[in-house]
Amino acid sequence: AEGKDLEALKEKARARRDKVLAAKERLDAAFRKGQEHYDRREFEAAVTAWEKLPAGLAHVRDALAEARKKIEARAQAVRAAEQAHGLAHWEEALREWERAAALAADPPPFRAKLEEARAKAGESRYEEAARRAAEAHEPAAAAAAWTEALKWKPGDAAAPEGLRRAEAAKRL
Repeated sequence: AEGKDLEALKEKARARRDKVLAAKERLDAAFRKGQEHYDRREFEAAVTAWEKLPAGLAHVRDALAEARKKIEARAQAVRAAEQAHGLAHWEEALREWERAAALAADPPPFRAKLEEARAKAGESRYEEAARRAAEAHEPAAAAAAWTEALKWKPGDAAAPEGLRRAEAAKRL
């Protein structure tokens, strides 16, 4: 339809549509900013960005809930890791530190404790593999145990010698 009155209405509709599209673009940009934080595992920053958006948007509510779950899961993992670390339960501490690190920005703020747990767990695994190698009655089992020991402590002098002897015994 044509007409002078309709032209004014069409112009108002265009202006309104432009405002709505501009507002949508601002919301989308703000959501993407929060998503970038989330993707970098900066969950607190993502929550802060998303909390500024209208709570009535379903995707915002879902994103906020997911980020808050990640924050809580990380906090639980850190608490469990701290407890295991304090008790020198290195395998458990390492497992929990790694779970917490998977939910933290890189590098995680607890990197030193993660590395300490990794080293202590590696020493423990090395000692266990070396013990199995020493107690092995079959050369193949001893060789497998020494190979595992080398994985945990590659610079050790005893493991390559033990592996060499086990391999020689296997050939006999």
